[in-house]
Amino acid sequence: RALTVMFTVATCAINVCSILAGVLYDRCGPRASGAGAAITTCIGCLIFAAGNAGALDYAYMLGFFIMAVAGPSVFIASLSFVNLFPGREGLGTAVLVGCFDASSAMFVGLAFFMERGVPFDQAFAGYAAVLGIFGAVALMLWPSKPVALQQQVVDDMDDGSSVDSSPLAELPLKKQFWSTEYKLLLLAFSVGMSSINFFIATCDLQMQRVDPDLAPELNRAFSIMLPLGGIVYIPVIGVVLDRLGPTSGWAVAWLALFVFGLLNWYYAFSGSMAAAYGAFAVFGFCRPLFYSLGADFTARTFGPGTFGLLYGTMNTVA
Repeated sequence: RALTVMFTVATCAINVCSILAGVLYDRCGPRASGAGAAITTCIGCLIFAAGNAGALDYAYMLGFFIMAVAGPSVFIASLSFVNLFPGREGLGTAVLVGCFDASSAMFVGLAFFMERGVPFDQAFAGYAAVLGIFGAVALMLWPSKPVALQQQVVDDMDDGSSVDSSPLAELPLKKQFWSTEYKLLLLAFSVGMSSINFFIATCDLQMQRVDPDLAPELNRAFSIMLPLGGIVYIPVIGVVLDRLGPTSGWAVAWLALFVFGLLNWYYAFSGSMAAAYGAFAVFGFCRPLFYSLGADFTARTFGPGTFGLLYGTMNTVA
């Protein structure tokens, strides 16, 4: 029960603090916000490692809370780096989202070492050292300002000129917030992520209702296929974003979510294991695609100047 409470509080904190992370990114830039977030996560990890029964029991909650709030801020601070690869911004976004999805594997790795005798505090202290080193590297090497999104326009005059990818990037923040494009983005992202998070939260119950005996096997498969999808589908998501564009990309995302719903319904109706695994495979594609679309559309449409606040608000609302 305590673990459930800790996870619930941390999850809520991530959503609420996304706006703060976005504001820090816009005000301070990738270097300061990324390095600060990494070092803060390192401190949270050390506090979590110091947790123990009795007087230090609070350290588990506090440390996990700090890691949950600061960790995703490193991801947000890195998103503008995809603009270093003109024409492949979508693929770059898919790579970052895939790494973000797969980051949960770190805790699987820590559990692996602890099962083989490494003490709990030493395992998390080692992880904290990695975060501290990463923070120092970001402080030294990351750019102080977001990498601008530029689109090369070549005309018959044989000279290239760089222009912003969207007229909306020139608007003040207030007008960007109230633009039709941002309202539709909030709606699409919120509905999609609500559907995705609902299935993640209720997957075990849904499997139990269909077949209690096979539910543990299916849940283990789902826990593996979910983060794996973020890596496996990187090339596909990159093609969707770079070749089809964000508008067609949203159509692909909704079609994939619809196919997942059909497969999941058929599993509930028939108990077919093939349908269940098929639903998991499609779901593993939907989740990183929605995350990638949200980040890619925000960056391309509204530019780097207000990206942090707009992207953070979208995650908080969703």
